[in-house]
Amino acid sequence: MRDQAVDVWFDRVELRPGDSLLGEIGAGIESADFLLALLTEKSVASPWVQKELTIALNREISGKKPRVIPLVVEPCPVPTIVSDKLYLSIRSNQADFPDLIPALFRDSFILDLPLSPELTLNREPLRSELYEFTRSRFLSLQARIDNHGFNERVKEICMRTVAEVTQGQDPHKESVVRQIKGISDDFDLHLPLFWTNLAGSLSVLCQVIFKKFGKNLAALDFAVPGVANTIGFALYNLGRRLRSAIFSSFAEKFGEREIAVWISKIDQYASPEEFVARLASSGSAEAMVDVELVGDKQRRVTDTRFQLPSSEIDLQVLAFGASPATEIFDTTWYEVCVPQIIVRNLTWTVYGLGKPLHELDYTLGLTPEDYTRMGLA
Repeated sequence: MRDQAVDVWFDRVELRPGDSLLGEIGAGIESADFLLALLTEKSVASPWVQKELTIALNREISGKKPRVIPLVVEPCPVPTIVSDKLYLSIRSNQADFPDLIPALFRDSFILDLPLSPELTLNREPLRSELYEFTRSRFLSLQARIDNHGFNERVKEICMRTVAEVTQGQDPHKESVVRQIKGISDDFDLHLPLFWTNLAGSLSVLCQVIFKKFGKNLAALDFAVPGVANTIGFALYNLGRRLRSAIFSSFAEKFGEREIAVWISKIDQYASPEEFVARLASSGSAEAMVDVELVGDKQRRVTDTRFQLPSSEIDLQVLAFGASPATEIFDTTWYEVCVPQIIVRNLTWTVYGLGKPLHELDYTLGLTPEDYTRMGLA
């Protein structure tokens, strides 16, 4: 589920020694939108499973979250307590697991974002998907990213690289192993959260655009580049972090040519500033200026910053403070500014706070109207 960019509370991951089992599990259930009951011969006989189901069902009956969804993993008697519910059959090899996403978000349009094996996004299928949303009855949208099992693949590359380096004769092998482990040891925390928060941010972005411009073809001209550029910039920044742990030569040696190609492409840009300059078609990082925005505090919008082509902004006006709603064209805002805003927040939530989006105590502004003024950073 986490590889499908869904935020999951899982007791074996979330609980720590000394935690109160009943208290922590109860808190996890209360904060969830859904409780997925995995039904097997062992689970249906577990007193703990019965307790968890009872807590969740009592809340559901009283009109509170979560909604209980039974998932039959293997042939077993369905507990009486959930026998009146329709259940999904999920095979133990998880082959049917992606089908669970539409079941969870049945009131939302599922925007599938299939990345290529080299982690790029084709804009034509994206435009077709968003066009289907404009013609649908759905008012909300949930992005789902197919990353081709990226998390497990990079973990395997790092594990095998450490093993090979350790057995080799490189005099610096200890420092190399420390370098790899310094990044890969946190993969189980950072990588699922990265995909979850990226998908969540893209969902919000699309909804913001279609709310502002309407569910029409004109809105697609902002949504398609906004989503594509955000994914591209997010994956570029992820690659910059991972390239100290994933070496393209080892990735290719272990049969992961696509990831090797992806890592190699990161070096096409000397810095994030150069990548942003490409998004803005400004030619070089030197043609960009740093801009700082002040969020609307009444709506708890957090401050942010990004880079803009100097040709698209009046520097004299900017020096004295200006309104982004009047100074930045919508095309520039969604193609250049928003990807930077989202990725800046993505980096902070994943590597700084370590929190999913729904736990944030602030709002991320994705329209120019969310900010009261801007100036030179």
